[in-house]
Amino acid sequence: MNAAQTVCAVIAAKAGRDPAAIGPETRLDSLGLDSMALVEALFEIEEACGVVVPFNANRPGEARIDLATVGGIARGVERLLAERV
Repeated sequence: MNAAQTVCAVIAAKAGRDPAAIGPETRLDSLGLDSMALVEALFEIEEACGVVVPFNANRPGEARIDLATVGGIARGVERLLAERV
């Protein structure tokens, strides 16, 4: 499973949705995820992908990745993976 698939699967599970119904442009707010569910999803994504997502729950506007969409998170994770190499 690549980073985009992992992000989609984790977010779909948190939202109780079928991953096939979620795409890169799907907004997290449209899935009904609250801030706690987002933080839990980010922890799961970090563990599954082996990265640390730069996110401070107290300052969500300062995140170094786009947390608004599934694709934004996936692109951020892919960038973090590329920086690791």
